[in-house]
Amino acid sequence: MVIDMTDSKVYAIGDCIISPLGYTSENTYKAIVNGESRLEMHCGTFGLPQPFFGSLFERNTLDAEFYSETGNRDNILYSTVEKAAILAASRAIRNASIDPAADNVIFVISSTKGNINKAAQGLMPNDESPYVWSSSNRIAQFFGNRNQPVTVSLACTSGIVAQIAAMRALKFGGANGVQQYKYAVVIGAEELSKFIISGFQSFRALSTERCMPFDAERKGLNLGEAAAAIVMCDILLTGDKDFEDIKAIKEITAKIEEGTAVLPKALVNTDVVVEK
Repeated sequence: MVIDMTDSKVYAIGDCIISPLGYTSENTYKAIVNGESRLEMHCGTFGLPQPFFGSLFERNTLDAEFYSETGNRDNILYSTVEKAAILAASRAIRNASIDPAADNVIFVISSTKGNINKAAQGLMPNDESPYVWSSSNRIAQFFGNRNQPVTVSLACTSGIVAQIAAMRALKFGGANGVQQYKYAVVIGAEELSKFIISGFQSFRALSTERCMPFDAERKGLNLGEAAAAIVMCDILLTGDKDFEDIKAIKEITAKIEEGTAVLPKALVNTDVVVEK
């Protein structure tokens, strides 16, 4: 069926933030509201001669959370950035109640550096693991998804560009106007390394204390590690199901637009669509 995608709307139906402040969106948000911080001075980290002020994952805690979420998976097979990305995506997917392996799900993964730290670890010939696209494939394959993931690596704009790419994939991703994807799992993840820190230090961009954005006495920025995932869902507004179902979704849609409700899990897998 040919679909006019100009009448569709895209909603975020699941999310998760993994950070040194917490391992869910709620915990991270509460920590920020309470004024908590995991920024601290790091001396000798990554073998760097100069100290830096930053926020890092506690590796043992990340490994424990990863194992708890994924069961008996061998976490040694994945790098820190991949573990964080998989963990964030897994919890966002569970929150949205979708099947990540389904053909109508596309993964969009953003990272500015990915596994670049592996490039300094003595790679075997033809080892593609440092490439961001290679990491994206491993993350999508973890969830059993057979679609080619979209990889975005555009420096500081990577996260927002990934969200735009996901929305376009949902709206216009099919051939000849036929809708191909109903859900997009958008992931952004970064880990720090000697390569990244030394690069920022080389042009003196890092502060030697907690940064003070917009302050007249600011001395630079702080870097940190985190991963976040959003599950997006496309709802086509054409209305071809029972009136009561359409009426219910219209009411929910109105609440979403008002900011007073989120899309219920029960509606995530429905084919019911709305006509205004």
